[in-house]
Amino acid sequence: MSYYPTSNYTNQPAPSQQLFDNKDQTLKYIPVIIPAYGNNENHQQYSSQQQHSLNQVTPNQEFSNVQVNDQLIFSTSNLIKDKDFSQQKQLLLKIIGIFISWTILSVFLFFLLMLSVFKELKISAIYLILAICSLIAIGFLIKLGINQKYRKTESSLLILFGLICSYTLFYIGLVFFLLISVHNYSASVLIITVFQCMICFNFVTNFIILIYLFFERTKIRVIYVCLVQIAIIVLLGILYLPFFYLIIVVLPYPICILNAFKQILKGRFNLQSNEVVTASIAVFYGMFVGCED
Repeated sequence: MSYYPTSNYTNQPAPSQQLFDNKDQTLKYIPVIIPAYGNNENHQQYSSQQQHSLNQVTPNQEFSNVQVNDQLIFSTSNLIKDKDFSQQKQLLLKIIGIFISWTILSVFLFFLLMLSVFKELKISAIYLILAICSLIAIGFLIKLGINQKYRKTESSLLILFGLICSYTLFYIGLVFFLLISVHNYSASVLIITVFQCMICFNFVTNFIILIYLFFERTKIRVIYVCLVQIAIIVLLGILYLPFFYLIIVVLPYPICILNAFKQILKGRFNLQSNEVVTASIAVFYGMFVGCED
């Protein structure tokens, strides 16, 4: 019995009809195997292309995500270290303004107390004790001022006023102790002159830094302020030779204060952009401790 159709097509039904009508007939099918390696190659090639495209896109997406996260951090953070230099400079200008006011108020208190409370007091030991106690008070108030618990404006202002008074009393105690101890008119004149020059040059240096910060656009450069201050001292030294010695006394002031600015901008003390008074106390502290670049 033949299972394949003969060459006579006229008497035989169509193949589709044979499939449904000849239910008793056992059909044999010749299997046709389609090779799959071509599809596998295409699939593997497509997968490799897709993976290659992912490898190309993913780093860009990750970089984009990092940029977005950084922008969110900078936009939401109020730390001064996360601000751009133009915003940081506004804080530094306010700090210099406080330092200028500090100098004016301190000089006023110095002469007021010198002409009233300490006018008739001539005991050197008392002035020495006053200088030591004032120095201890300065250290205590600085530590208190940079503490996170006392950074509110009211607390910071009280601590700053205490610092100004302690700073003034320290100089009163130191200067009067030296004046009483030397018992020499020339030495006394020298002490008074050095003290007055220090106050005047610190005051002038604050204005130099103020003008410098106003024009600076990118970062703090200590050398510019130092060069201006050295030029002023050289001009004064030409007129009066002993002014050259002031370089040793007054030059460390701008170096320390500008390096303290740098440390604050790098994130030292974790200062907020609105903590101006606390930042002034921190700069005063940074002038004496850790004046590194």
